[in-house]
Amino acid sequence: MESAIGAYNMYTGGGNSMLQFLAVVALYAGFYKICEKAGTEGWRGVIPVYNYYKIFQIITGNGLMFLLCFIPFVGNIVMGYFMAKAFGKGQGFMIGLMFLPFIFVPMLGFDDSRYYGPMGFGDPRTDEARGASTVSFQVTKNEPSETTLDFDVEESEPVETTVDFDVKKND
Repeated sequence: MESAIGAYNMYTGGGNSMLQFLAVVALYAGFYKICEKAGTEGWRGVIPVYNYYKIFQIITGNGLMFLLCFIPFVGNIVMGYFMAKAFGKGQGFMIGLMFLPFIFVPMLGFDDSRYYGPMGFGDPRTDEARGASTVSFQVTKNEPSETTLDFDVEESEPVETTVDFDVKKND
């Protein structure tokens, strides 16, 4: 029995296969939670190939962009960029998603970040605010200024105008 295990380890890479398995499980667990954060069913993030279609649909609005995953390194870079934007993360987290997705995708799935929509279009914060780790406030006393501006505005009645268009079909 021991020789069979030794032969198995010789052909499969031994302990690395367990690390690879754990990395895939962590990645899929992160995809599951990301789908739930985006308001879709979590199981959609676990089915192979379909999960990348669904993740790209969530982060870019176009699921067919998952075809970029078939080009080496391009899929990870594009996915990391748009995933960070969709969840309001900064550039450091974006680089982590690009090059270490099996660590940063579960972090994104299980942290308290918020989903802002495809490509982060719903994120009201600026790029600087996304990258900031601390926020400081300054309290100042607001006093009225001595300078006042006075504008004279004349009221006028709206003027009604009509526009006629002649549309002719070009032959």
